[in-house]
Amino acid sequence: MIKVTTSKKATRAGNIAFTVVLSVVSIYLVLIIVTLVNVATGRYSGEVTKNGETYRYSEDKLPITMAELGVEADEDEYLYEETTSDKRRGLFASLHEYGDAYVKEDSEEGWLAEYSVDVFRSKSIYFKNKYEEKLAEMGEDGLTEVGGGEAFGCRIYKLGGNNSYWRYLKFEDCQVFIKCSWELSERQLEQLIKAYGF
Repeated sequence: MIKVTTSKKATRAGNIAFTVVLSVVSIYLVLIIVTLVNVATGRYSGEVTKNGETYRYSEDKLPITMAELGVEADEDEYLYEETTSDKRRGLFASLHEYGDAYVKEDSEEGWLAEYSVDVFRSKSIYFKNKYEEKLAEMGEDGLTEVGGGEAFGCRIYKLGGNNSYWRYLKFEDCQVFIKCSWELSERQLEQLIKAYGF
């Protein structure tokens, strides 16, 4: 006859392990559900039909729109205005992407005018440097510092080459990449900084 023995220590360790695994799985399930709800409510919240085609688009809320920046377009020139606000979080960094576009057609670069703002936050010097390297690679000649940043409490760079409409703002607590289809004026840059609270 084989006698099976169990120890209280082993049982307690098993219970602890089971509780930890269950907690982690539950947290991930909650995060997945929250993400799905955000996608369902934030994406494709608008719809327009033109020439027999139905276009679905996002109407996320933005701190400031192109119209508020003074960039307007005749409604006959574009199908719809799409505003997007997406947040991605990692263990050591977060990236919040905002966008506003007057869309002419449902295809890549089918816009009349657009702007996007990416806000990168991290306490890690390594990840901050990696983000800056990534932006520098997007410019033909890397990053070139331009004046005027002192007034906004940051350092302002443009991406080299022909990307004169792209700006990289380096604040103490965040890094901001602004991409526009027009040359941002100093007043518009100030409006963006105030609206987003960098």
